[in-house]
Amino acid sequence: MKSVLGLVLFAAIASVHSSVSQAQQNQSNTPLTNAAVVKLAKAGFKEKTIVSIISARLPNFDLSPERMIELKHNGVSEKVIMAMLARQEGADISDDGLTDDEFF
Repeated sequence: MKSVLGLVLFAAIASVHSSVSQAQQNQSNTPLTNAAVVKLAKAGFKEKTIVSIISARLPNFDLSPERMIELKHNGVSEKVIMAMLARQEGADISDDGLTDDEFF
């Protein structure tokens, strides 16, 4: 009886673990959109965190001039927008490379 109960408990735990793993995998496979980046920015995440998320997720951004202006008006920094552009183009994103050029 104890071994049957143990087997049922093990199966239940394995099932829950599998469901959680599947949910996490589905989330990381879901393309990242402009709306998701705006939510992250408005939630107060740091630029570096948002850039890391952008580099880890598949991009599905609309980066037309009108949408980039909309991103900026919604509190998304230019560094994050640059990361979105780089990711959309398939470039490697590193936070160190995202610096503002200074013109004198």
